[in-house]
Amino acid sequence: LEFDFGGSVPGLGLRFGEYGGNLNLRINGEFKNFLDFVDLNGATIGGVSVWVVSAAGNVRNGVAFFGTIDDFAIGGQELWIDDICQLRVPPPLK
Repeated sequence: LEFDFGGSVPGLGLRFGEYGGNLNLRINGEFKNFLDFVDLNGATIGGVSVWVVSAAGNVRNGVAFFGTIDDFAIGGQELWIDDICQLRVPPPLK
């Protein structure tokens, strides 16, 4: 799925279920192919920080993307996504 937000967004959040196969993610033109979202936890893709919350049994999994997002696409085998929303990113701690 490729998303057109009509402009930049400061962050995104979504819930997911991953049940096998490979996954794909493109943020700001940078493409990643991977097996599990947890492998991306703490990574930076396209200048955007990725934070993953994964629960046992694929229940209540979530991922948050913090940073300016101009281009976003996601997909994969046996991947479910839900509750995609824009996140308000807090200012950095001093």
